[in-house]
Amino acid sequence: HAAQACRAARAIVDAVTEQNAQRVAEGLPRIRIRIGLHSGPVVVGNIGSPGRINFTVVGDTVNAAQRLEALGKLFMSESDDVIVLCSEATYRAAGEAAEGDPVGEHHLTGREGTVRVWRLR
Repeated sequence: HAAQACRAARAIVDAVTEQNAQRVAEGLPRIRIRIGLHSGPVVVGNIGSPGRINFTVVGDTVNAAQRLEALGKLFMSESDDVIVLCSEATYRAAGEAAEGDPVGEHHLTGREGTVRVWRLR
């Protein structure tokens, strides 16, 4: 799953980069996004009341991925269209599918300790 997540993130980077070239040529603003990847257990399924059920994922792993996405704001420059940050757990599990650079140990809101974070290329 970690390797697939890294490959999917790279596909998003490529698609957004291509789309932004078209948008700039048409005088439209660029699309800019941040992606956070983390690996671990989650609860997956239909969650909610009978009148409003959503298929979703929840849990600490999902929250950590969201915190990594938010952390991307610190590392995203004006020239970046997309930034992908992942936890060391995902980086290590992805093996060769993950190419990146460490950006240090960071505290993620709502979690004890720090997480080593990688920026994927």
